[in-house]
Amino acid sequence: MSYRCSTKSVAERNKQIDSVKKSSSEIVPPDWGTYAKTIICTHGFKHRYRGKGKRPRQEVRPMGCMTQINVCVQLVSEQPSKFAVCVSKTALTHNHKLGLRSYKHYAANRMSVNGEVLETVDSLWKAGAKTKSILKFIVENSDSNPTPQDAQNLIRNLKKRAQGGMTRSHRIKSGCWTFARFLATWVVYLWTRPTKRESQLALRSKQNTLWIYSTDSQWR
Repeated sequence: MSYRCSTKSVAERNKQIDSVKKSSSEIVPPDWGTYAKTIICTHGFKHRYRGKGKRPRQEVRPMGCMTQINVCVQLVSEQPSKFAVCVSKTALTHNHKLGLRSYKHYAANRMSVNGEVLETVDSLWKAGAKTKSILKFIVENSDSNPTPQDAQNLIRNLKKRAQGGMTRSHRIKSGCWTFARFLATWVVYLWTRPTKRESQLALRSKQNTLWIYSTDSQWR
């Protein structure tokens, strides 16, 4: 079963207990980290149609499946205090078909590579390898069966990681600020010679002069 997961931290749970006066609930040790976790079927929730129905999607992930498993940390012994992870609620009936074909259809299962293969893929795209070659390498060196789009998504994520997680707009803004800081150390001069009808634009610092444009000699 492919699934989604939501969690609740111990700190959040203990804070709620402290806010309730005369609560008999035991404080969970902070070392546990996570207090509760809910595992939900990947087809849970309902799909929200944002269009007008002219071109409805043929396949959607949310199908309103109510299958879920709830687990949480509970006190199982008072003297001495002993906590354990217990299943608090289960609902195991799906409203859709189950099978190997459906399982392999999910993107997370189509693209499942280990660290070594991922590192090689990272080196391949940096060396300029085509998506088709990278897709062939993944198929031959792992149990995955990705589509060309899966390979493109993987390469896009690797590029984003290499760029520090910045989007294209953030990179443009960063470049503009860098150029602006560069210009702050220069003084802009514009020369105009009415007799010769020539104009020259330059950036001048204490040490150098950078000619940007001149009507007689173009870019320099």
